[in-house]
Amino acid sequence: MRRIISVIRYLKTKLTKKFWLALTLFSLIGQIAWVVENMYLNVFMYKMFNATAGDISAMVAASAVAATLTTVLIGALSDKIGRRKIFICGGYILWGISILGFTLLREDLIHAAFPMAASVSAIGITLVIVLDCVMTFFGSTANDAAFNAWVTDVTVPENRGRVETVLAILPLVAMLVVFGLLDGMTQSGNWSTFFLVVGGVTLLGGVLGIFFLMHYGTSLSFTAGGVLDMAKVAGNENLLRTIVFVMLLGFSVKAGMFPMHAWLPTAHPVAPSPASAVLSGLITKMGVLGVIRVIFYLVGPDFIR
Repeated sequence: MRRIISVIRYLKTKLTKKFWLALTLFSLIGQIAWVVENMYLNVFMYKMFNATAGDISAMVAASAVAATLTTVLIGALSDKIGRRKIFICGGYILWGISILGFTLLREDLIHAAFPMAASVSAIGITLVIVLDCVMTFFGSTANDAAFNAWVTDVTVPENRGRVETVLAILPLVAMLVVFGLLDGMTQSGNWSTFFLVVGGVTLLGGVLGIFFLMHYGTSLSFTAGGVLDMAKVAGNENLLRTIVFVMLLGFSVKAGMFPMHAWLPTAHPVAPSPASAVLSGLITKMGVLGVIRVIFYLVGPDFIR
């Protein structure tokens, strides 16, 4: 009897490789986005639009209110519906898109959109604050409300300590990633490239979309013609096509396909020579591979038609 109890306890506390992959992936991506929101938006607003301390304080306060309300309300909604994956995957995708929106906040574009405005800087500061709240809404939906609840759902007290240890380490890893690899872009004023790399619908949309599509598949392996189970897909075709579109858009950014190639000319001069060699020789090719995998081996060309 003791042996049976021990086996049952072991099975309940054992965490699969798939779980650890999902945990690390979603947590690290989320923490990188939060580093950008917490440590770079104030610098961005100050350097781009000469924001005052009062403007920055208003942005922080508005973002805090948005995060608190979103976490409480969306957390309750996800509890009621009982489907965390929709909030996690959809939230992360929209989170990335909202970060991409910061690439459009430039004085020339704002002046072109508001030619009669008395102060372009005032409009720019307002747009940054609004977009920060939108970004915070999607981030809190995906990470704070849904992802953290999912972690609680799939763990038990016997293994939660290990999980929380990993979650506590990843914010530090995210800071190292952002400061070590991306900070040079902001120092040289390449904010558009910075936001494209961090939050654009790049690998984030692709990876999260693949994770989402597993729910509708017949296999976890790439198969010629696709792996979708059309019986499970029924009724969600438009949603799935939207996810596929975002995935392809993300991979096209990574591959540098026209017209999503704007980040390449500024990324290569900033990156050190060894990093630039890897970027041009391997990383951009992964975007092309991602497009091929999604169309021909994941969803299948028939579904896209």
